[in-house]
Amino acid sequence: MSMNSRRTNLALVLAIVVLLVGGYLIAARPSAQAKFAGADDAGMAAIQEIHPGYQQWFTPLFEPPGDEVATGLFALQAGLGGGLLGFCLGALRSRRKVEKLQARCAELAAAADAASAAAPPPP
Repeated sequence: MSMNSRRTNLALVLAIVVLLVGGYLIAARPSAQAKFAGADDAGMAAIQEIHPGYQQWFTPLFEPPGDEVATGLFALQAGLGGGLLGFCLGALRSRRKVEKLQARCAELAAAADAASAAAPPPP
């Protein structure tokens, strides 16, 4: 393992530790004990404060029957997005590896051709 990859691994582990500790410290605050309300609820509250008589002009096509279903759908969406991102990054990495191998094979073939051209013909 090279020194550069060790530094990278150490930096990644350190970043994970910082994220975990930071999340724990944020969650341990007393104000974080309140029930979590999503951004939609906060937006609706702000609109009602600014314009109390506002009427929605659009209703959702699907309203989940409960909080558990909404949470499950969100988790499904996050999982599918993560899987798609991982697949795309893996495909790009594989493509780069194949291109490097093809370039190396072309170099070796050119070197072999040059060596066979420079060698004296057999008697």
